[in-house]
Amino acid sequence: MNGAHIAMLLPDSPLLYTPQHGLANATGPVIDEFIISERGTAFRLWNTPYPVKSLLAAGWAVDDCFTTLSFSTAALAGWPLDTAGSNKMLWAFNSADHYVGYHSGSHRGIVNVQWSDGAYSTTPEAQPSAMPTGAL
Repeated sequence: MNGAHIAMLLPDSPLLYTPQHGLANATGPVIDEFIISERGTAFRLWNTPYPVKSLLAAGWAVDDCFTTLSFSTAALAGWPLDTAGSNKMLWAFNSADHYVGYHSGSHRGIVNVQWSDGAYSTTPEAQPSAMPTGAL
């Protein structure tokens, strides 16, 4: 996970994050691109969004069962996607607090996405207990 290039939905601006108070809950939901620090996974080490935006038409939806993040892009935080082939993608969530903290093994996983047809499969080393469904 260290060094991963990601798109992330947060309940507030990451620029208002402090380790003492977490996210401020002042601006509302934000979708940004980040590179998880090579030094560690604590959000305070990588809470500054990637400066060059690649996401187009980014949005999100919440229903009784799922939260869905949607966007169009050819890259994540400067990392080009292999749109003619496939990429391994991380997914994770934490709904416990505003500290963007730990997410247990059942709240994260890896999927291999075949971009030409949208097919996906989980990798053997990260079988989530509740696989997200729908368009990636």
